[in-house]
Amino acid sequence: MKKRIKKIEQFIIKHDKLFFIIVFFIMIIGKALYMKTLPGDEMWNFQNIYKMYNGYKIYIDANVITTPLFHFIGVILFKLFGANFFVFKMYNVFLCLFIFFGIYKLFKTLKNDKINSLIFTFILFLLSGEKLIGITANYNSLAILFVIYAILLNINKEKYKNYFLYEAILIFLIIITKQNVGIYYIIGYIIYAIIEPKQLKQLIKIFGLLFVFSVVFLYILFKLNVLQGFINYCFIGIKEFGQYNIKVDVYWTLFLIFIGLINGLLIVFMKYNSKSKMNDREKNNVKIIACFSYMIGLINYPIFNKAHINCSLILQYILLIYMLYINFKNIKINKKYVIYLLSLLIIIFSVESIFFVYKYFNIVVNNKYEDVYFGTLFDDNIKEKIENVTNYIKNSKKEVVSLSPDAALYMIPLKRSNFEMDLILLGNLGKNGESNIIEKVSRLENKIILINKEKISLQESDKLREYVMKNFEKIGEIEDLLVFETK
Repeated sequence: MKKRIKKIEQFIIKHDKLFFIIVFFIMIIGKALYMKTLPGDEMWNFQNIYKMYNGYKIYIDANVITTPLFHFIGVILFKLFGANFFVFKMYNVFLCLFIFFGIYKLFKTLKNDKINSLIFTFILFLLSGEKLIGITANYNSLAILFVIYAILLNINKEKYKNYFLYEAILIFLIIITKQNVGIYYIIGYIIYAIIEPKQLKQLIKIFGLLFVFSVVFLYILFKLNVLQGFINYCFIGIKEFGQYNIKVDVYWTLFLIFIGLINGLLIVFMKYNSKSKMNDREKNNVKIIACFSYMIGLINYPIFNKAHINCSLILQYILLIYMLYINFKNIKINKKYVIYLLSLLIIIFSVESIFFVYKYFNIVVNNKYEDVYFGTLFDDNIKEKIENVTNYIKNSKKEVVSLSPDAALYMIPLKRSNFEMDLILLGNLGKNGESNIIEKVSRLENKIILINKEKISLQESDKLREYVMKNFEKIGEIEDLLVFETK
């Protein structure tokens, strides 16, 4: 038995990267594929990328409120592999895979052996894996991925002659994935440079390169004729997003605060405890991770929900696991039982995931969806709704505009764009968003307007609903939608 354990350990050590990628790919893919498709972030992100794929412009025909890298990568994937939900779900698989691979590399860089690093990464997978996978392909995931690799590079900076160049590139990638995450990362770096003044020289170089990269980026947007829309939706309209979309999931918010406090107390204890086991390198590593993990926590504002909080918790978990390791690294543990348990859990998760993959493809093949909705898992009521409403739109003598958060359900297969009217969410409407969209709707002529019978999203505009119901003539209903006609 000891020989068998030793063989497993030696195999993992020798082929650790390949072993990790294969095992985590298997564990991730089942949960990522076997997930119901709902009107929400997955649908909205897909719709905006699909618009771009069909020749519409970001910030002109798609009211995207983040910097565009996530969407451009999505367009490239659609052009290479096909524009459908299966490809989009695989986008999520690889985002999650490389996030956890980055975490594994980070733990190895923190001077853990390969087995410990695998154990710690698997613990983090247990804590955050399902939740991270559940937010689907998302700019938050891509931003966190770049953050992890930027922290990894920072910790390894002595190994790179031109560290500042590589760090600047990664920070820029964070910025052009989601602007607020980039800003928080930069603030975290500034705090670290204040704590460690010798980093100020590197910071100045990084800022210089970021300025150059940003000028080039803005020039590209200008040449694409989307710069004005970019400023409008990504910066000016964000004020409304913060005003009207404040939401707090009390349980997860309290849990985030609790983990942050635990980490803070551990940092203080390890700093002022005369018996602390931290060496200088470990102290510096803790400073680096802490500076970024606390600042990245600000991405939760203003929507403190499970998805946002669990993205930011990943860094807090890394900090917590690392500090616990430092304090208890000298305790002798029989790895035989740990490897047994780890192997058993990996087998359980892998078998479950393979079963989900089987169920997924069985459903997808039987659904016989073609083109864009290949790979979706719709409930029967949503399938029926899509069919009935899209037929109604196609057969209508007047142009139909759906002022509903689930407008994407119909506009995606129809390959149509009504610009921001396809995604009527407060904060996604640019300058003077709510009043501006009401004014635009008031100018619609000879159109059919669809709105939901009941409000279905926190971000819907009550004023817009009231305006439509008071000023346009109701001519019928279809599914859960009210049908109005403009003059």
